Amino acid sequence: MLFAHIADTHLGFRQFNLDEREQDFYRAWHEAVDFMISEGVDVALHAGDLFDEPRPPIRALVEAKRGIERLTSKGVRVVMIPGNHDMLMRRGAMAPHAIFDDVDVLTLDKPSIVVDDVFIGGVPYLSKSYRDILLEHIGGLAGEAKDFKCSILLLHQGLDKYLPYEFELAVGELPPSINYYALGHVHSRIEDEYGGGHLCYPGSTEIWRSDEAGDWEKSGKGFLTFDTCDMRPRRVDLSCVRPVVRAEVSSVEEISALSGQVESGRQPVVSLRIKGDEEFNVLYEKAKEVLSEGSLYLDVRKISAPTDETFTRGEAIDLKELLDDALGELAVDERGFAFDLFKRLGRSDVEGAQGLADDFYERWNRGDEE
Repeated sequence: MLFAHIADTHLGFRQFNLDEREQDFYRAWHEAVDFMISEGVDVALHAGDLFDEPRPPIRALVEAKRGIERLTSKGVRVVMIPGNHDMLMRRGAMAPHAIFDDVDVLTLDKPSIVVDDVFIGGVPYLSKSYRDILLEHIGGLAGEAKDFKCSILLLHQGLDKYLPYEFELAVGELPPSINYYALGHVHSRIEDEYGGGHLCYPGSTEIWRSDEAGDWEKSGKGFLTFDTCDMRPRRVDLSCVRPVVRAEVSSVEEISALSGQVESGRQPVVSLRIKGDEEFNVLYEKAKEVLSEGSLYLDVRKISAPTDETFTRGEAIDLKELLDDALGELAVDERGFAFDLFKRLGRSDVEGAQGLADDFYERWNRGDEE
């Protein structure tokens, strides 16, 4: 049986508020669907962040539905879990996946299915403040999976080995008995081995932030397939990914040298960092003159030269460590809640932060009563 493992499609993401960038994410989704159909995939696994926000725009819902219906009409079974971008962090909140017909959405209430003697278990995204619940559900699924020759675990979580500053789980906390760990949340492409199985992140299908361009240059963007005969992941590269050109420059000559990258092929997003404080305006105007016409979007920022009073690149501030130090007397789950709340407020997700706070303090009060 042939499986596809895809994640982090972020449908509805509108980078720089550009319609072209929103279309790029739909284009990648449909190219992935085309390949799954042409290659005869039996089951498509989506490991979270189908959408970029829990209340996606109508166009994102339409494009998701269109792709899902194309798959199911060809006999492809679709299994999904919601990721952190798919859900409001509020008790009783429903992920937008609920509107789709003929899709198996794994939840805390319905955490597993069996497809032709292959066990598929999954847990939707849970933040670090729900760590005990997450581990409990993963352990329960591992117990169920032992009765099956082939088992798959779907998770949308960061692991310490691959996301060292914002992880929810340590790799060693995963049960070692699963044949294939189908993960989402980390946008880099990762194929590893753990226990007796394969542990994989397919990465995002498009470049969600400019700092992902390095991994795209090295590993491409796309998804994975694997067959139950060996469970070994195989990469599928998408050809439609919009290029990103990144550079640090300090002279007119260095800016002019980039013109070839911008003028060849599809209009890229250009992320330019100008080093030093001197002549910034001159270099900025030169960048607009040379690069604007050939690029979809030109993002120019200034990098100030470090002084003795600033942190160097190797001494980057770890906000999680700072919060842990400041809140050192609190329990681990309380510190995790504080960090999750900080991240949501940092991206102006006030409603999500309110839901997270309401749910956390409801559990806290219930614990006091007990």
